[in-house]
Amino acid sequence: MNSELKELLQSVIREELQPVHERLNKIETDQQEMKRAVLDTNERVMEIGDFLENQHRTIEILSARSIQQEAELKSVTGSVGYLVHKMGEHDRDLHVIKTQKA
Repeated sequence: MNSELKELLQSVIREELQPVHERLNKIETDQQEMKRAVLDTNERVMEIGDFLENQHRTIEILSARSIQQEAELKSVTGSVGYLVHKMGEHDRDLHVIKTQKA
């Protein structure tokens, strides 16, 4: 009888623990899925970080080019202004020469 009672108790315990085991398995499965999702998210965050670093470098390069081009444009503008001034002087000198010949 002791053996029968032992088997009966083991059977009852197994039946009672079955839902607990099922819930535990589901929790473990969910935990693994969440772990994969976190790892995937971390990977995406790293990719976004790399992308932002590349964007920052590109902006720095473009900014430096813009500053250089602005300086070159000021130089060209100054040269054009000088040439326009000289062209005016030459036109005036030509006008004086033409009026003296006439």
